[in-house]
Amino acid sequence: MALAADDSEASPVLNVINLLQRLKKFAEKDHPEKDFTRLAHENFQINSIFGCHYFIVSKPQGRTLQETFPNAMVPKILVKSLIAHLFYSVNWLLTTCGVTHTGNLPQNMLVHIEDDTILKYVEGQET
Repeated sequence: MALAADDSEASPVLNVINLLQRLKKFAEKDHPEKDFTRLAHENFQINSIFGCHYFIVSKPQGRTLQETFPNAMVPKILVKSLIAHLFYSVNWLLTTCGVTHTGNLPQNMLVHIEDDTILKYVEGQET
């Protein structure tokens, strides 16, 4: 979940929310490998005495590539797969959605969580 507060009409926060809503519409029609592109499941806003706060809810992701491989030493066996998934997602964003992604950095690439046991544990603690 992401949180931002912004009161202006030309808000970067609202730009992100609008972009995520656009991507979600395209993904519902045509995106067979949604796991490789971070999409918002929903978003909502809450008004308080401190202003309007926007929330973006998305699927939990794992660590970044930078955290997973701190010495920038990605095992050779993973490189081909990572590049293929990256190109697939960037191509989908550009050709299907008309969006150019410019933040392709190791700290922006999240690794899929294989074992969601910890997520279930946290969820159980919250109920």
